[in-house]
Amino acid sequence: MKKVLKLIVVLICVVAVSAVVVYYYHKKDRPPEVVDYKDFAALQKDVERLEAARGKHGLSWQDNYRLGIAYIQSGRVEDAIAPLEESRKLNQSFVKTHESLGTAYFRTGRMKEAIDAWQNAMKLNPEAKFLEEMVSMAKDKVEVDERLASLEAKLKEVPGNADWHKMLELSALYMQTGRLPDAREILDRALKVKKDSAEIYDAMAETHALGNDFEGAVSYEKRALKLKPKDPRLKQRLAEMEKILAGVKTGDFHKKEEKTE
Repeated sequence: MKKVLKLIVVLICVVAVSAVVVYYYHKKDRPPEVVDYKDFAALQKDVERLEAARGKHGLSWQDNYRLGIAYIQSGRVEDAIAPLEESRKLNQSFVKTHESLGTAYFRTGRMKEAIDAWQNAMKLNPEAKFLEEMVSMAKDKVEVDERLASLEAKLKEVPGNADWHKMLELSALYMQTGRLPDAREILDRALKVKKDSAEIYDAMAETHALGNDFEGAVSYEKRALKLKPKDPRLKQRLAEMEKILAGVKTGDFHKKEEKTE
């Protein structure tokens, strides 16, 4: 009888241990909890809790993911990369980690890392077609950055380099990447080399228009049109800029902007 009781006790222990093992196994692979923060204070409180736990004993891949997402939501995108990378290291199969890591890299200007993360996500979930567009966008940015760096190097390697065509192309890339002061500076250099270029004046007009200086834009576009008075494209651009400038002076342009917002 005692042997039977001992056997029953052993069996109960084995079942209990097995249940615990199964529970923690499933918990290990359970997707992170989706958190809907009520306000910024709740978000910040969760960040502080996770940071404290991370400093003491480290975080599970789920909590590393949660911390990374909380960082992104609070605007700390650079800080999000480390916990998301740790989450990916601990669990390679959770697609959302790769997606979010790609977003963090993209928003911090690290395009090649963003492409790598998104492509990993697409391998795990081929149905995520929206990532194809994101990867394409990141690749375009890589191309632009590489071409921009190449042009800058070529213009610097020869002191007094007077290739205004390269300067014009570089100004377009500066505008594309939002570097308007750099675009104007390189166009000023180009005008010293080629004073009779309608293309350079037109590009200069565009830099002013992008900066909402429509008086400057109209002034430069008139100079471009003076050099090419029959150019229909320049005529149209000048007419559009003059229309916007008139709207700015009467206040109509700002009212339209408020409506679109």
